[in-house]
Amino acid sequence: MSLRFSKVTLASENRRTEFLVGGIPKRCADLNGWTAFEKFIDDTPLYQTVRVFVQTFLYGGEEPVDATPEEIAYLNKRTEMRSDFIETRTEKIGKTRFRFINM
Repeated sequence: MSLRFSKVTLASENRRTEFLVGGIPKRCADLNGWTAFEKFIDDTPLYQTVRVFVQTFLYGGEEPVDATPEEIAYLNKRTEMRSDFIETRTEKIGKTRFRFINM
């Protein structure tokens, strides 16, 4: 099995953050439940546009499955230990962009 996960970059008028999530988010609702997303949204003024850039990766071989929150914690720990972990140990399989208005 290989873990499918995405590096998500959120940007508003004067803020930006980056974090990992399981799977491939394609719309705002796909990010609900991820703490980093909810904190960013809570700190973003209403009616402000949020731009989302998603890069998706596979870690491991064989059949891909969406990474669980526990597996994301493991991947975060690996990234803390080795800053180039994602670039050197995973396969980039895609990217996407979307935007939404914070309501």
